Amino acid sequence: MLRDYIAHSTDGLMSKNILVVDDEIDICFLVKDILEDEGYDVHTAHNGQEARQMLDSLEPDLILMDVWMPDVDGISLLKEWNEQGHIQHMPVIMMSGHGNIETAVEATRYGAYDFLEKPLSMAKLLITVEHALKSQLLSAENAQLKGIQVQSLNQQPDVIIELLNYYVDVFVQREKLHYRKFSIAAQNHLRQYHWPGNVLELKNLVHELLTRDGAPEIGLDEVSHLTLQRGAENDGSELKALMNLPLKPARELFEKQYLEDLLKSNNGNVSDTAQQAEVERTYLYRKLKALGIDHKQI
Repeated sequence: MLRDYIAHSTDGLMSKNILVVDDEIDICFLVKDILEDEGYDVHTAHNGQEARQMLDSLEPDLILMDVWMPDVDGISLLKEWNEQGHIQHMPVIMMSGHGNIETAVEATRYGAYDFLEKPLSMAKLLITVEHALKSQLLSAENAQLKGIQVQSLNQQPDVIIELLNYYVDVFVQREKLHYRKFSIAAQNHLRQYHWPGNVLELKNLVHELLTRDGAPEIGLDEVSHLTLQRGAENDGSELKALMNLPLKPARELFEKQYLEDLLKSNNGNVSDTAQQAEVERTYLYRKLKALGIDHKQI
């Protein structure tokens, strides 16, 4: 279920299990201490056999593995896991103090996410781990959403609400955007919206709303105006969106869109816009102020 996936995905990167595989115990515990300070759950293995056992029992989200080990080299173990399908959705970062371009290329061919040289740069280690886990999260997200893409979102109104809340959490976590909550009226409007761009359009809409400096609650007016702007122009979608609103906000949204379009066509000139709209210039100034339109910014 999407709800279960959302709950799992929005736990964040810091709760991820990481397996460190290296026969040098000092390096194992150094990396373990550093990653645990960042909030990760870290486990260690000191040879290939231990790594195989922990792969089955731990099911780690990411593996950091040395190339040279006493019983089996890391490249061979990586190849084995790749052929068995264990690391399709699990990033593996290889480490080596004697690595070269050929080794790095071979590791990548067998499914490694990246290759780090020893002595390790702790800053580079942390950045690589974070990027690998984010990449894993995006891959899992895309795989989960493929089933939703089959049907149009307007045929799945309950899924729309789950996706709205999911993407709010995602963008707040990943991009540190300010949290904003959709009002019930805004949610209802979006449940009835036709979503010509399907999930991608919904995702972009949430992102745009969160990047704005707005109230903590996203209201009906803000959402309605945005969907009118984003709607396809030739299929009557703007009219359909207006028909779902009460008379007053529908009229205000129409007037705002109408006047903004006229101002743009007249390069922000109020006199020319008033003449084209067949209204007095003083009335137009009052109307622009009431609708929150700054003609100097057009």
